Amino acid sequence: MAIAAQSILDDQPGIIEAMQGAEMGDADLNSVFTLVAEWSERLLSETERSMALVELVEKATLTDEGIRLWLNISIQYGGSGSPPFRKMLQLFRFVPLKVKRRGVEMRLIINGGDQPRKPDPALLKAFARARSCSRN
Repeated sequence: MAIAAQSILDDQPGIIEAMQGAEMGDADLNSVFTLVAEWSERLLSETERSMALVELVEKATLTDEGIRLWLNISIQYGGSGSPPFRKMLQLFRFVPLKVKRRGVEMRLIINGGDQPRKPDPALLKAFARARSCSRN
């Protein structure tokens, strides 16, 4: 779910569209993008990821085709002369995915998840042995 939330936060045109729907002005653009970058950094941090997801995710719906994810970002307004107030920026995205069975476990495969893959040391060792046996 962190990958899906990260893709929503990285979608700058989608954020601008949501700001227009929430009737936020262009003057708020820099502060919103700064806030979104802070949330994005929290999602990348292993220690803060779960807490950030709890705070960000308003609703998640799992379907056969994917997951619908709603994020709420609270934006605080008001300076030294006026009382502060908050406005919610709601971001929505449908992330296609499929469920894949691997032995007794099931994995969610998120389309577009460009996470670098870690090599399997046992598999590499088996390939090396097979290659050395085929040379002899």
